Amino acid sequence: MRLALSPDCAGELRAAFQTKFSLPTAAMVAIEADASPQLSEAGRVLAEAGVPSATLADRVLVREACVCISTRAALLSAVGVASLLELTGHEVYITTRYAYMHTYLHTYIHSRYK
Repeated sequence: MRLALSPDCAGELRAAFQTKFSLPTAAMVAIEADASPQLSEAGRVLAEAGVPSATLADRVLVREACVCISTRAALLSAVGVASLLELTGHEVYITTRYAYMHTYLHTYIHSRYK
């Protein structure tokens, strides 16, 4: 089974997000945190970003992409934290804006660092 974005949504996504950093971290966090059955918050965020035709299937795929991106960021952060802890023997705290805004970052880092 192959999942794909609807043609209208794919074109709108390409146009809306062809520039680096065009989807702010806060928008990604909102999309990822959306647990409603219709992913209504994800739909609202996408519509504000210029992707009004996103179907539920499109919103599910975009949400999964946001989960993959934030998980990767957490894993990269965990590697840095683990390296610093190993080198210094001191506790290190993540105080970046992303860590503050991202609901699951602490959980991801903690699960990977064990």
